[in-house]
Amino acid sequence: YTTGTLRELARAVEDASIDDAIGVIVLTGAGTAAFCTGGDVREYAERYTRRPRDYWKYMGLFEGAVEALLRCGKPTIARLNGITVGGGNELQLACDLSVAASHVYLGQVGVGVGSVACGGATQWLPLVVGDRRARAMLLLNERISPRQALDWGLVSG
Repeated sequence: YTTGTLRELARAVEDASIDDAIGVIVLTGAGTAAFCTGGDVREYAERYTRRPRDYWKYMGLFEGAVEALLRCGKPTIARLNGITVGGGNELQLACDLSVAASHVYLGQVGVGVGSVACGGATQWLPLVVGDRRARAMLLLNERISPRQALDWGLVSG
């Protein structure tokens, strides 16, 4: 995602949350390659790493999208139609339910790209999959299959 996408996502969820014609919010990616692979690393490096305060601009936008999902007051479903890693995994964790196609994999990739999972994974993963599994996901960058994710409770179906 880009920062523009984060703004659009937060706004769309907020709009849907007050629209009485909408009963449920389904979050999915375009196509079948990826649900979401996290933030646009190039944009992040170019615009949000020069000064410490720039980081908070970026994270504020990500937190806004996550908070919109958490607070919307309607059921939210992450429909994982492709790779779901990094910030994408954190977005699906913010949803009430998550369903994964058979060809996807989930995971955290921050350590591999020089970032930290600070959009919710460090708080939610231990609650969802257990402390040791969460640590392994956050530190080892291993791919989690849909079957394994279902067995662990990382996805609902």
